[in-house]
Amino acid sequence: MKLRIEAQCRWRRRISSRPATSGIRTSLYPKNRAEPEQYRSTQLCDLGRRGFAEIVERNCGQARRFAAGLRDAGYEVLKEVLLNQVLVSFGTPERTERTIAAIQEEGTCWCGGTVWKNRTAMRISVSNWSTTDEDVDKASRRFYALPQDALANLR
Repeated sequence: MKLRIEAQCRWRRRISSRPATSGIRTSLYPKNRAEPEQYRSTQLCDLGRRGFAEIVERNCGQARRFAAGLRDAGYEVLKEVLLNQVLVSFGTPERTERTIAAIQEEGTCWCGGTVWKNRTAMRISVSNWSTTDEDVDKASRRFYALPQDALANLR
């Protein structure tokens, strides 16, 4: 990862020194719709190692926050959170699948389904620079409420 980020930063410095008429404008993605990968690498370079590390650390902490809240609410967190992923079961495979569907339909956040060690689970991946602790708390409150109310109304 270190080498790739450094290589992208060197590449960015090379193209940013070219005249604006070169057609490559890395810092204006929202305005000129440059390539998304080009925009992401520009943002990583602007953040630097410390800024990028802060995002990763914050997202990992937010994943642990999700897991702790779900565990406190009585749900089974299937695996210790080691990075930014949470695997949780809401009981039976059917109930877990209905919970995933309800959360996706409700729209507070998007979580997908998976199977881990023959267990149906919901996978929460916290991986956005703009995710706040308040976002995690809001989504968690929906998770706590859904199995009790919305799931009863699902087919």
